[in-house]
Amino acid sequence: MRLRCQSKRQRGAVALEFLLLFPFIVATLYAAASYSVLFFNQYRMQDAVTQAANLSLSIDRSSYQADQLKGVVETRSSQALNALIGSLPASFRGAVQPDLTGCAVGTVSDVEMLRCSVGVAGGASGLLPLISCGWLGQFPPMPSSLQAEASVAF
Repeated sequence: MRLRCQSKRQRGAVALEFLLLFPFIVATLYAAASYSVLFFNQYRMQDAVTQAANLSLSIDRSSYQADQLKGVVETRSSQALNALIGSLPASFRGAVQPDLTGCAVGTVSDVEMLRCSVGVAGGASGLLPLISCGWLGQFPPMPSSLQAEASVAF
């Protein structure tokens, strides 16, 4: 009889442990899935700007005058970047911030550099569903924005 009472107490303890730990396990799995989506989107952004910047390396420089080359490089890279952004999912395209997105040529230490960048609003932008935890705030915590850039000398 005494053994039977102890086994009933143990079952109650296991059920209580499960009840207390289950929300933390689910929250950890949800956070891992959310961050994996976030990192995958960051990877896609970086791939888009890298491809757009690398396009400037394939332009035949002998076909253009020196003063025209800068405009041609900016135009083609910007068009490629916009096309690559257009191939992203609709929820992602809607979060792109136009003032942080584009390709521009600038001079750095007397070297002409093409810099392509993409900026995306993060946080509660709709990229990922967030869970409101009352006074604890949003879960999982997300960055307010994502940005990717690539630069090449031409």
